[in-house]
Order: sequence, then C-alpha cells, then structure tokens
Amino acid sequence: MAGAIYGNVTINGRVAAPSPQEQLDAAVAALTAAARLQWTRELAIRDSLYVSPMRLTWSAATPAGRAVGAHPAVVLGDASLAGSVSYLRVSGDVTEFGELWRRLPRRQLVILGEPGSGKTTAVLRCTLDLLSAAAAGSGQEQFQGPAPVLLALGSWNPTTQSPLDWMIERISAEYNFLRDADAYGADVIGRLLAHDRILPVLDGLDEMPPAWRALALPALDAMLNAGSHLILTCRREEYLTTVAAAGRVLAAAAVVELLPAAAATVTGFLAAGAPASDDRWRDFTTHVANQPGHVPTALSNPLMASLARTVYTDRRTRPAELFDATRFPDQAAVERHLLGALIPAVYADRGRPYDPVRARRWLSFLARHLHRSGTYDLRWWELHRAPRFVELWLLLSVAVAACTTVFWAVAFAASVEVGPPANVDPVTASSPTFRPQTQTPLGDLRWVLVSILVITLLALLATDGVRRPRVPLPDSGIRSLVRQLLIAVGWAMLLTVPLAVTASLLVLMLFVAPSDLTAVIQVLAVATAATLSAAVPVGLLVGLIRWLRLPDRSAGPASVQSSVAGGRRAGIAGVIVIFLISGPIPFALIGVAVALVFSMTDDSMTTGGFVAVMFVAVVVGLAISLLITPMTIAVSRWFRFRLVAAYYALWGRLPWRLLRFLNDAHRRGILRQVGPVYQFRHAYLQDHLARDR
Repeated sequence: MAGAIYGNVTINGRVAAPSPQEQLDAAVAALTAAARLQWTRELAIRDSLYVSPMRLTWSAATPAGRAVGAHPAVVLGDASLAGSVSYLRVSGDVTEFGELWRRLPRRQLVILGEPGSGKTTAVLRCTLDLLSAAAAGSGQEQFQGPAPVLLALGSWNPTTQSPLDWMIERISAEYNFLRDADAYGADVIGRLLAHDRILPVLDGLDEMPPAWRALALPALDAMLNAGSHLILTCRREEYLTTVAAAGRVLAAAAVVELLPAAAATVTGFLAAGAPASDDRWRDFTTHVANQPGHVPTALSNPLMASLARTVYTDRRTRPAELFDATRFPDQAAVERHLLGALIPAVYADRGRPYDPVRARRWLSFLARHLHRSGTYDLRWWELHRAPRFVELWLLLSVAVAACTTVFWAVAFAASVEVGPPANVDPVTASSPTFRPQTQTPLGDLRWVLVSILVITLLALLATDGVRRPRVPLPDSGIRSLVRQLLIAVGWAMLLTVPLAVTASLLVLMLFVAPSDLTAVIQVLAVATAATLSAAVPVGLLVGLIRWLRLPDRSAGPASVQSSVAGGRRAGIAGVIVIFLISGPIPFALIGVAVALVFSMTDDSMTTGGFVAVMFVAVVVGLAISLLITPMTIAVSRWFRFRLVAAYYALWGRLPWRLLRFLNDAHRRGILRQVGPVYQFRHAYLQDHLARDR
C-alpha cells in the first residue's frame, strides 16, 4: 500500500507540466548534446591515429547515360536557374557538406563514393558540423535547427518496417533517455520526426541486401515527398544499380560523389606523420612521380592510403616495396597486402597486452561470425548465434546442470525424513523427528538431468526465433529496482485484498456459523495465504518488468559498455527474482498460513511441527524453482553471452576478457563504435578477415 501510494504521488505530484513545445525543445537539446558528445569522441579516436587527416573533395554525380538524381530545376528550384541546365555542376571539399545541405531548398542530399572513399568519415564530420551549428545558433535551450542523427542503414528491413518506424526504434535504442515520458512526453521521437526536428543521416545503403535496397529507395522517397529532410550515403555502383532496379530516384535530392585523392594529396598525407629526417616517403614520392600505375591508383582510395600510413609507421619498413612488380603485380595485390599487414602493424609492440597472431585469430573469428550472420554490426547480445544450435543447447544444458547439481547435492546433504519418534504412537506424538536420508537418489538425479536437457531445449526453441529489440533494455539502478518492486507489490496487494475480503465474507456468511471461531480463523488464514501467495510473486514479476522498461535518465548516448552493464544487472536481477517468486516465496507464505491454521486448530502442533511444515513448503518451492530457473538462464542474453564467450575462450577462438579486447581494438582503429555495437573499420577489412582461416 505504501509503495502504491508513493508511486501515485510521484506520478501525479507535478505542479505544472511543461507544454508539448517545451518538451520537444528539451528533447532536441538533450539529443543534440548527446549526439555531439558521442561523435566528437568517435572522431577524436579516428583523428588521433593521424597527425593530419586526408583532404577529400567531391563533385556532382553525373554518370554518362545513367540516371542518378533529380533534375537541377527540381533540386534547386526553378527560380534559382537562369535557363535550361543539363547537369548540376558543383564541387568542393568534404568539410562543406553541412553548408551544402543547408543551402538546398529541399535539404535532401545523397553522397556516393567507391568502397573506402571516406563516405562514413565525411558524413560523420558533416553531422558534427550540423550539430555544432545547431548549438551555436540556438538561444537558451531553444534549438531551431533539426538535430542530425547518424544511423547505420544495415539494420533496416524494409519488408517489415517503414522508414519512420525503423528510425524511431533505432533512435530509441541509441538514445534511450528519450523514453522518459515525464520529461519529453509520449512518443517524443515520432513527434520530433513529424515536426522535422530530427535530420536522419543514413549511412550505408549499400550494406543492405540488393532486394531490400530496391524497396528502401521508394520508401525513403515517399517519406521525403511528405516534407522530410535527409542525408544518405551509398557506394556509387550499388546506388546506380538500386536506382535501375527501383525504377526511380529520390525526387528532389542532390547527388554528389567523392573523388579519388590526387597523387600529391596522397603523398602529402603519407609523409605528414613521419619526422623530417625520415627519407622513406621521399623515395616513395619519387617512385610515384616516375612510375605512375596501379600503386598510386590503389592509394588514391583514402582507406588504402590510411592503411599504408599505419602499416609503414615503423621506420624499419620500406613503403617503396609496393612498387615491386613481382610481389605486387596489380592493384588487388597491393590492397591485399595492406589489409593483411594492418593487424601486425597495430599490435607490433610486444609490450602491449595482445599478441598480433592471437589478435588476428580472434578478430578473424568475429569477422566470420558477422559474415555468417549477414551483418556488419557486432552485437554482444547476439554472440550466442556464433555456435551451431546443438552446441549452444549442450553448452547451456551443461551450465544449468552444473548449477542444479550443486543445489541437489546441498539438498541431499541436508535432507531429512519427517516422522514420529520410534515406538511412539503417531497420534499422541508430541513432536516429529528428523532422520537423515541414507539412500542416494541417483535415479532421481538422472531424471533431473534429463529434464534439464529437455527444458533448456524447449527454452531455446521457444525464444531463439522470437523477434527482440536490437538493443537490450537499459539498466536504471538498483534503487529504482527496489522502488519498482515495492510499487508493484503494493498495487498487487491493493487489488487482491478486496477480492480476498469479499470472498472470505461470502464464505463466512454462506457456510460458517458465526459462533464457530475456529472455522472463522481457518477461512481468514486461507484467504491471507492465498492473497500473499498471489500478490507478492505477481507484484515482484510486474515490478521487474517495469524496471527493465524504465528509460535511462543519464541523457547520454548508448554505448557498448553501458549496454553490457545494463544487460548484466538485468540478467542477474531477473534470474534472482524469477527464482524467488516461482517457488520459495509463495510456498513459504502458504506454509506459514497452513502451519498457523493447524497450530490454531490442533493442540498437538508444536514448534517442531511448525518447522517441519515450513521446511516441506520451502523444499517444494525450491524444487519448482529449479525447474523454472534453467529456462530463465537459457533466455537471458547476458548469461548466454558470458557462457558462449567462455566456451570460445576455452578453445582459443576468443580472449577471456572479450569486452576489454574489443575496447582496445576500438582504440587502435581496428573497430569503430556505433551506439551499442562495434563494427570493423571498413567492410573491406571484415571481408578480408572473414576469408582468413
């Protein structure tokens, strides 16, 4: 009752709620601050790898004879054109993408480029530019411009979700503080999108399957025709193929293309990180000038140029070796060499915690896992999909069986038989005796282990195909958990007590004589036991569910670390609560009620008998919990992750401290972080490692 009243006061105790407009402004302000912090950190990690990033340029995409974008009259508006214009001829630096987007009347921009041309980094810088402009141009807490939100398109399935539904799901997952309905109102993300207060920056249309791309483009166009804004990136050839398959372009979007880096830009970038006394890059520049060919062509790709700069950081290496026609006869050979030499180069320092050979083996295993899963997102909560189903079933069964065997051994060691003393009439016995079991129940134990295998299999079959949120629900703190449990139990008691009282009164009026005090006490005791055994477990379960659905009020973007912490605490709390409410608590309450009934109606019931009844009730409750808890463990994402990670660490395919290794790989530039997931630095690198055996 106290929990229910406290919860009601908390919910309804606000003196003056903010207006819908104030809620939207506050949501945009919080989203802008969180996204700016998130991508500033990510870009700082990328830029820290290089003294000066490579300068990239772009021009309007004008493939001969192939439709790629809308007519300039549509993109710029008729009033902006002096006459008939065949192509939109513009060019510039990638740092100007934000300004270009702001000047477009429809504010729709598509950025194309070859693989490794720097699309993701360019759009990341554009996002930060727009975030900074929104913050600098705003008044006190009033953000007039839209908040750009960078989203990876590879997770969108247009056959099952509209673009708006997918965006709402992704933004809610990556910026889960927006779920706070008290601060921002209900469905704040949908309202922000509807009012153009969010700018979707969609990266990687090419990462979707071809059939999905052909469906995604018309869906995005329909959304844009309703007045929405957009920035989209895609590989050049994949975009042209998608336009041809869909039979349409984005009706009002300007389409630009990143250009290959010039030879002078490449050589300047490569030499920028070397000391003035290092003449290796001087020799390399001479080779570029004297032997133009596949090496300068390969390094005109910004990804390959950055790989070359990393691989040849050590002064003992010779970058001019790339011109050895025997070892590197073509552009593909140069690219394979740079991709293969990256991991040994970044893990070259033997004083660091990871050996290059083992690091490559671990990263290759993860790349193969992603390749089999058909994704570029390394989600820790989906690592259990790496082993085959039979492996996962047996692994979980062994883990659950080990835990159950411990409980079984403890129960056997402490097990007793309840009965009257020897040679004493059971009717007149004053108290029961407790005799240790002498026969080991091996047959029962075998049946328990078989049951564990079956139950775990059923749990996997029941949950493995269930559609789940792509990000585990956030952790909201132990204090919040206790509060939610108290509130839920209070409401459960508030709802069940009137029912129990009504039922008791009906029974007393219809079947019990008022003078029969013993019967009245029995009815009230049974009603109390029924109320407690129903209200407490149900309240705890509802409270746990409410706690798991609470928004994270930290007003920060989701990260791998926060996601794992939330999954760990939710998993442990879930197992504990399910274990307690499925058996021990309700049966203990029933045992108390039954013991009280017998103690009031039977003079022969003593303290020993009371203890015996309670003991039997708790043991029965524990037995039921041991049948239900394995299913809880089998479906817990965090427990699955820890078990599978330990399994592969045992076989040497992954490190024992997997998350620390992934965080280290992120700092070294092998991985990049997008919200609560990791990705390989580039799809080229993932594909290369996936082929490594």
